Amino acid sequence: MGIWKKREALSVVKRNENVYLSFLTLNFIIRKTVFNSVSFNEDIPNLRNEDTLFSYNLKQEKIAIGHIENPVYHLGLEDSKTFLKKAIESQDVMNLFLEQELIDIKYTQITKTIYRLKKIKLDRLFSMSHPFTRKIFKANLLSKKPSLFIFDLYKLSYLCYISKNE
Repeated sequence: MGIWKKREALSVVKRNENVYLSFLTLNFIIRKTVFNSVSFNEDIPNLRNEDTLFSYNLKQEKIAIGHIENPVYHLGLEDSKTFLKKAIESQDVMNLFLEQELIDIKYTQITKTIYRLKKIKLDRLFSMSHPFTRKIFKANLLSKKPSLFIFDLYKLSYLCYISKNE
């Protein structure tokens, strides 16, 4: 599980470098008036990426976010197979956000990458590669030495695949 912590357990210094995209709803405080003006979208299926949409809405409303050092300790971490399944489900929701124009395509790292791929007409290549690379990527990600680079390629190829095949 250590490899995933590189992205998930960021210090306050790292989170303050990109306050909106570092926002997580698992541990935050917000004024009721702010929450009432920028509430959670209850129409999101399977509760994936709600942090992303909420932070995007906060950014659009120019509501400041401040991060503090507040570590969260996870008890009973899920296994890699469950984590991977949820990561792929989150791409389904990201695709929904893009289709419904709930976020700007340049908001997250993965959507910015898709934007760039579309500009140079390579999104189709990633889309077509997914059925062939999916098993190889999963094997790496479920191994004892998973690669974050492979994880990124897996999510990217899947998101390109579902956005082209709907």
